[in-house]
Amino acid sequence: MIDPLKLENVAEYCGVTPQHLCRLFQDKIHISPNNYLTDIRIRQAKNILIKTDEPIQAISDKVGFSTSSYFTFVFKKRENMTPS
Repeated sequence: MIDPLKLENVAEYCGVTPQHLCRLFQDKIHISPNNYLTDIRIRQAKNILIKTDEPIQAISDKVGFSTSSYFTFVFKKRENMTPS
């Protein structure tokens, strides 16, 4: 299993504090690192949903959500529909 991506690890890799990394990211990309990553995960999940009939649990695991219920909550909030 792949370790979850953590802001602290990315900041350490870049040699800055997590707060400074967030500030830099927000200034350059105009979105928080967490929202950026969530956007990527949702976009990836949509591609998988279109191409397969895998269960929601498997898709949420593949794109990096901790639980399928949280994945469904976030998906519905961003896409105005459930992943089903």
